[in-house]
Amino acid sequence: MGKAILAAARCIRRFRPHVLVGVGGYGTVPPALAARAMGVPFVLLEQNARPGKANRFLAPAAGRIYVQWDSARSAFPGCGSRVVATGSPIRAHLRRMPRPRALRRFGLEADRPTLVVVGGSQGADALNHGALAGLDGTASKIQIIHVTGAGKVEAVRAAYREKGARAAVLEFVSEMDALYSAADLLVSRAGAMAIAEISAFEVPSVLVPIPRSSGDHQRENARAVARAGGAVLMEEADCLAGGLAPLLRKLVSGDAMFDNMRKHLKPFARPRAARAILDDLGEFLVR
Repeated sequence: MGKAILAAARCIRRFRPHVLVGVGGYGTVPPALAARAMGVPFVLLEQNARPGKANRFLAPAAGRIYVQWDSARSAFPGCGSRVVATGSPIRAHLRRMPRPRALRRFGLEADRPTLVVVGGSQGADALNHGALAGLDGTASKIQIIHVTGAGKVEAVRAAYREKGARAAVLEFVSEMDALYSAADLLVSRAGAMAIAEISAFEVPSVLVPIPRSSGDHQRENARAVARAGGAVLMEEADCLAGGLAPLLRKLVSGDAMFDNMRKHLKPFARPRAARAILDDLGEFLVR
């Protein structure tokens, strides 16, 4: 730790920043401590509903703590107005596009409901198998865009083919705006950034937390959205046991629950979060 603080101090001395921004995790601690010792203010970004240890440790000395979730305020006792709920910054190029155009990017048509399954850049076997298990009587009535992760495309593609499902199966997708715009229902992990983007696009979702995420933060993220009615929280075991099947039957039948989920996602959508943080940071620095 001592060596890391000294290395951070050298960088700060060379760069001479007006403020240091920490985004959590162990890597934030040495620079933040070095900045404080050198009289440089630091602020923190906390994207999860349950803050991590590093941000909780640094919070008493932070000039600002920008949180995605109002519920995260209680995790920073004594910080008062220094905790600002701004939402989480998302990539500026992400913009909703017409659903038919988005579907054409994946070789699909707009004639049936679309399920999107994505387990992050590394994929997720539980989501891969769970989506297939959920096709109980609906395989011929929906279409699927499935992002499998590395090395899993052929097996998943063959499984959909065997079930008679129309599916675009890909290892990785860079055009997330097209993916979100195509989705009538999304199955995803419950990372903070994923939820920020899902909310911005108002995509009804099934959130499946990683069972062993640090501090169980993914489950807390999913709970925050599910309690508001914007998503369904589903555990891995339930997903694998065919827990998606009843939801897919509702999707095929045009159940109103999905429109209601979109409405309940609106309060979580903060597409201007980055601008809100920059504006507040500017005010903080001139005080």
